[in-house]
Amino acid sequence: MPVAREMMTQETNATASVLEARDIEKSFGATQVLRGANLWIRRREIHALLGGNGAGKSTLIRIIYGSHRHDGGSISIDGGLDPDAKAIAVVLQELALLPHLSVAENIYLPHRKRAFARLSEAECFAEARAALALVDESLAAHALDWPVARLDLHERQFVEIARALSSGARLR
Repeated sequence: MPVAREMMTQETNATASVLEARDIEKSFGATQVLRGANLWIRRREIHALLGGNGAGKSTLIRIIYGSHRHDGGSISIDGGLDPDAKAIAVVLQELALLPHLSVAENIYLPHRKRAFARLSEAECFAEARAALALVDESLAAHALDWPVARLDLHERQFVEIARALSSGARLR
């Protein structure tokens, strides 16, 4: 019986939702943007939110991420209510890169534990190279020291994705 119980536990863990957003509501003034929005994500799933302009996609993501507060409903990550934004990494349509900093700095700096701690250039480049190589090996091989301003739009998007992947977030 212990084997069956272990298999059942593994199956439950594999199918359990890592993120649950239930009946999310949000209004901006008199305009109701979200009404009863639901989203469940299980481990190892990839999702896309699709819809026209004004459908509430970005608002839902910002609520889940923690940059907007919801008016109703509940959000849980791994069963805990009121998730910590550090548990989630999001790549939004609007890029948040600093064009005068290098690719490596843009990937590494947001995840530093202390704002005024000394920066280890070797650590910065190693972490940035590993994260960017997951997205684009060629860019990781030659552009880490380039200022972000030198990159085209799709390369900048790769840097944003690499930053999310390197964030240590449980849900990215």
